[in-house]
Amino acid sequence: MATLYVRARTLSDGARRFDVKYRRGGRYTPLEHGGTFRTRREAHERHRLVGELLAAGLNPKLELRRRLVPERPLREAAEGWIVARRSVSERTRESYSWREPVVLRQFGEAPPAEILVEDVIAWIGELERSYRPGSIRSLVEALRLMLDHCGGMNAARDRRVQLPRLERVEVSPPDAAVVVSMLDALTERHVATAIAMELLGTRISETLALERRDLKPDSVRIRRETAKSSRAREIPAPAFLTDALMERLPLRGHRQAVANSMRHAGGINPHALRHRRASLWYQQGVGPVELARRLGHGRASISLDLYSHVEPLREIDPHDLASRFK
Repeated sequence: MATLYVRARTLSDGARRFDVKYRRGGRYTPLEHGGTFRTRREAHERHRLVGELLAAGLNPKLELRRRLVPERPLREAAEGWIVARRSVSERTRESYSWREPVVLRQFGEAPPAEILVEDVIAWIGELERSYRPGSIRSLVEALRLMLDHCGGMNAARDRRVQLPRLERVEVSPPDAAVVVSMLDALTERHVATAIAMELLGTRISETLALERRDLKPDSVRIRRETAKSSRAREIPAPAFLTDALMERLPLRGHRQAVANSMRHAGGINPHALRHRRASLWYQQGVGPVELARRLGHGRASISLDLYSHVEPLREIDPHDLASRFK
């Protein structure tokens, strides 16, 4: 049973002070401090407030801090949340860099405790005008993590917050002419990265992380620490590509900058090049087990589901690709 009382004491100079003390449970629970006051009237007002909080099953220490100390806005309260995510990969940290400004643009000036479920639901409705379902889910997840970092109630984790459904759309890999057109329009800075992705079926992050030690005369190794699946793998590669990469590594550019450049140059989603290479390998007779190994998939069935039903694609003339490195 909770205990609550006001204790009077006299200071060395003869002044009187009134302390509010309480226990949230029985006699063996810690005695906690609810505030010190100059007058008995002020102490009894705090006594009444703490009593109401205890009766409601709330923690007076937390509730008094929330009610009596002005809360910092989310922009300040969530500072350092990315650094605190120590268990995630560097690639995931990079993805936070575009999510955080979008969240703070909406909620940055609001104290975390004042962000309501209704606010989050309305925000998701606004996001649907400009963002795809996958991006909306990423943004809401960022808000959840930021509010978790602040402590207290997290409106973004309420069951009433419904995220848009992800519609699985089959990727249509670009044919040779479309890729060549993109390479023609692409800035010279990103041409080598795009060609490597076209021939290796690697992700942007894996391609940008390549080092000279990963190159052999006829293959390229994706190290475990740079692979999304955390599986090291070796991918066959033409000699002209490994020779060109040996001269150019490390490749320049940020992952998002490369992706934007490729989209603007040819309207191609960079990940479609990975689908294109996997589909070409499948058409050329590469078996499901080997296909999964080259792509870094855990199961061969994943590779078959993704790449065994696309229309035939054409290879780009190797001489054309090699000439772009000169």
